[in-house]
Amino acid sequence: MHLHSIMVVDDNQNMRDIYARILAQEGFEVFTAATGKECLDQLETICPDIILMDVVLPDWDGINLVRRIKEKQEFARCIIILLSSLMTDSDSRVKGLNAGAVDYLIRPVPNKELVAKVKSLLRVTGFQESLVRRNSELEQQVFDLNRIIAGGTE
Repeated sequence: MHLHSIMVVDDNQNMRDIYARILAQEGFEVFTAATGKECLDQLETICPDIILMDVVLPDWDGINLVRRIKEKQEFARCIIILLSSLMTDSDSRVKGLNAGAVDYLIRPVPNKELVAKVKSLLRVTGFQESLVRRNSELEQQVFDLNRIIAGGTE
């Protein structure tokens, strides 16, 4: 079974530690970053399945950071969940989702709910990936059958 990895990006060390602990207890490999720069630096060497990101960081606006991450092809399938207790208005949430975040949660988020959200999104992503694989297999079978049919009519 694939060990899923999560990066927690939050300038509040207490929040980083809490999220890291509860996610590690659930069997996830957890990476943490305190700033947008630290996040981008780590993304040079790792590609987490999920990024939990505070919207308000000391050096980056989280919404712009989502855009920056999503510009890179290798992170196109990375699930990013924004979290905020300050920028909770509808416009901010819409901007976050339009930037490429999969969800925008308003803090406080109960730990059990956060873990359930992460697991749910991973299940959906796994299902999508299996459909893509199966579709590719079917396309190959159709190609092979067409080649056999074309060869038999010559």
